Amino acid sequence: MTKMHVQSGSRSTIHLFLTFALLLLVVCANARAQSTQGTILGSIHDSSGAVVPNADVILTSIDEGTIRTTRSSAGGEYRFVDLKAGHYTITADAPGYAKWTANGVVLAVRQELRIDVKLAIGQVRQKVVVTGNDVSAIDTDTPTISGARTGQVALRLEF
Repeated sequence: MTKMHVQSGSRSTIHLFLTFALLLLVVCANARAQSTQGTILGSIHDSSGAVVPNADVILTSIDEGTIRTTRSSAGGEYRFVDLKAGHYTITADAPGYAKWTANGVVLAVRQELRIDVKLAIGQVRQKVVVTGNDVSAIDTDTPTISGARTGQVALRLEF
């Protein structure tokens, strides 16, 4: 009879353990469901529908003044997670494309908001910097070209 009592005690311990584990699982799942965080996600394509990988995506919280950045994946996807409900601006930019901006984006509590981006082909941007040493002696206001020459150079000039 003692042997039977030990088995009954083991069953009781296992039953208590399983009940506790189930209760813990329910409490954790309920706590996760109470999250107020949201997500903004989307894909980035060009005007022909081709994906745009490695595009810079900037998310600005209008309410808090915070900025988060990411890059689109090889499949053109981007994702910002754990966001507070509020007002946002999204900007996407990639070399060879015009910058794209969405203002007044509103994210609600626990919302998964999809905003797809369509980038237009942009102008090639160049920046030319001219320093004082590289400036030529050509006067564009008059038909005069001037410059200083050494005596040796002047002797070699052909007329």
